Amino acid sequence: VAQIEIKADISAYRTDRAFVTFYSQYTSSGNGTDQAVYESRIASSALTLGVATLSFSYPLSQSSLLAEIWFYDGSAPLQQVFTPTQP
Repeated sequence: VAQIEIKADISAYRTDRAFVTFYSQYTSSGNGTDQAVYESRIASSALTLGVATLSFSYPLSQSSLLAEIWFYDGSAPLQQVFTPTQP
């Protein structure tokens, strides 16, 4: 298990109410979006003015994580798949 600190910053894009969630499992669809396995949620937080900093643990065997940022206006979430790096 490794510890990671991530800063989610979308303040240049939007600053309205939003919520970020990180998942360890997801499936990729053929249309460029991913579907989170909601039971695999690792961490989540509200964004304040488009920014949130989270610290959490994840399995070392995990090759990638999915981040989703949801807005309260019903629009589709922003998604980003990334590879956590070791300190």
